[in-house]
Amino acid sequence: KKPQLLARPVPSALSQENKIRWIGMDEYRKRAYLLYESGHIVVFHLATGKRLLEKRLVDEPIKITSSFQARGSSSLLFGTNRGELGRVELIFEKGLPRLSRLELTPLSLLRGRSILHLASSGGERGEPVIVSTEGEIAVARTSTSGQLDAEELTGMDPRSVTTLSLSVNGEDCVAGSAGGGLYYWDLQGASFASENRADAPRGQKVPAVTAVAFLRGDESLIVGREDGALEQWFKKKGSGWAVLEFVRSFESHSAPVMAIAPSPFGRLFSTGDGGGELYFHHATAHQTRLKRKLFDEPVKFLAFGGKGDGLLALGQRGSLYSVDLHDPHPEISYSVLFQPVRYEGYSESEYVWQSTGGDDSEPKMSLVPLIFGTLKGTLYALLFSVPMALFAAIYISQLTSAGVRSSVKPIIELMAGIPSVVVGLVAGLWISPLIEKHFAFFLTAIVTVHIAFAAALLLCRLLPDFVHMRIKHPVVELAILFGVMTVGALLAIVIERPVERVFFGGDIHQWLNAYFGMVYDPRNCIVVGIALGFAVVPIIFTIAEDAMSSVPKTLVSAALALGANRWEAAYKVVLPAAAPGVFAAILLGLGRAIGETMIVLMATGNTPIIDWSVFNGMRTLSANIAVEIPEAPVGGTLYRVLFLTALLLFIFTFIVNSIGDLVSQRLRKRYSRF
Repeated sequence: KKPQLLARPVPSALSQENKIRWIGMDEYRKRAYLLYESGHIVVFHLATGKRLLEKRLVDEPIKITSSFQARGSSSLLFGTNRGELGRVELIFEKGLPRLSRLELTPLSLLRGRSILHLASSGGERGEPVIVSTEGEIAVARTSTSGQLDAEELTGMDPRSVTTLSLSVNGEDCVAGSAGGGLYYWDLQGASFASENRADAPRGQKVPAVTAVAFLRGDESLIVGREDGALEQWFKKKGSGWAVLEFVRSFESHSAPVMAIAPSPFGRLFSTGDGGGELYFHHATAHQTRLKRKLFDEPVKFLAFGGKGDGLLALGQRGSLYSVDLHDPHPEISYSVLFQPVRYEGYSESEYVWQSTGGDDSEPKMSLVPLIFGTLKGTLYALLFSVPMALFAAIYISQLTSAGVRSSVKPIIELMAGIPSVVVGLVAGLWISPLIEKHFAFFLTAIVTVHIAFAAALLLCRLLPDFVHMRIKHPVVELAILFGVMTVGALLAIVIERPVERVFFGGDIHQWLNAYFGMVYDPRNCIVVGIALGFAVVPIIFTIAEDAMSSVPKTLVSAALALGANRWEAAYKVVLPAAAPGVFAAILLGLGRAIGETMIVLMATGNTPIIDWSVFNGMRTLSANIAVEIPEAPVGGTLYRVLFLTALLLFIFTFIVNSIGDLVSQRLRKRYSRF
């Protein structure tokens, strides 16, 4: 949805004679305040410009040279030209502003020098405050005795400092320099700085840093430069947070970036430049949402409201604008949904779905893991169901008697009437623990059952003809079939433990982890394949069997008359003639598997990961809707993304059905000569 912006000039009843050092407003954007260089603070009604409170914070000839207010804090800090650090508590109660506390403390370390730059985490007692003068950079904290202690920070020339920023948690400090470098201090560890620079073309100078600001969550930093470039940097793990890493750049301004204002919610931020233009960007979505020419002068300050729905913008010559922003879903873009994204705390770009988290968490709404999980679950379900259903359809329609067909076919069709929630419950509570406990038996049985069938076929060839004639009865054939399967299963039970001990070191789960790095998840693709395949088999079997039974008996009789046996007639004559119906059956089974919800919801771990391993679970599009919709606020971003997910499911099934119809028509034309 296209964002909308409305900018209104604030009534100019306020004096513009003094230089303004800070601007801000209350949570509801009804009242705003200005801090002047002369020491005056003025609180006024934002719509009318009417003054509500005016007070002088310092005596003449003291001047305020710098100031700072952290996001969500009511404490406004300021520095003076005498090296003093001031703090004022500005509180809005019942529509009336009041100053509850005013402190002014000299910092002896600064030796009376003017405080040029200032940054704080919250402005409360005990929290660090970073100050810089022409001679030093220092961190000040209130000790347990109530004294304000200062410690010098080294590693950077104080004269080159252009801007300072401190994380809200008070652990990380960043300074921008006139030489284009970013200097980082870990206030919980070393007191010296490490320099970080973005790569620049050889022989070119890195533009000066003109503005820096931490985004909500304190994991990433927005950097503006003299040439208008706008960058995002992450704190890099592995070095005690002592290194910043360049991640991405945004649409550049045409003039130097003068101000950066992070939104109190999410990863939206605003930037203003020397040409008076105002930009809105979203860090995760990696896009510039909106840009507007606001001033005929450079932007000096930007301040977001407490609800993130607007900001206050101040020009270099005193022009003041109240900006209303309507951008309800800035965190969603094509790249977020379908491309790998470098998230905060991640070492590389990834596809991640993580819709919920803490207040400072970065929403991750990539649909790729969900699409992958849907295709993965469908693939394993079809691998289990298609061979079983087709071979059963061939056997029932062509190789057995009418009596067996009339008994077996209704039983299989009744399987389709079993509620999917029952299948999912059985798979999650019974099949999953059973396979986990006897996984070695499961693998061994696959081999032993096939060996038993091969041995049975070899034995049949050695039997005399009169015995063959006796066992050709359908009931006898079924009895022999189940008997061979039982023998193979019993053999697997007998040799399960010896096989696990000899080939897998006594524990197959640990062996998989040690040799292949695979972690066995009890609710994995094997369970999904069995459970989802159980639901798909009746659909494929019923339609395929009807298609094969509809093939004229004259074709089968002609094949038998030419010397073909029953099996050759089935797969060389009947199966090609019934190909349109068989293909339609497989596609209907595919559609059922794609749209299935309760089985994949209960039989998998619902982990949205991209991994082809058969021992891991997945999360499908349909299961994701069922999991997330109870927690999705109506009309919110997650709510809309879930509806997009449902639309993708509809598109998938529509495409599958369309392809199936086209292919079926071509197959009908191809085999119409039969």
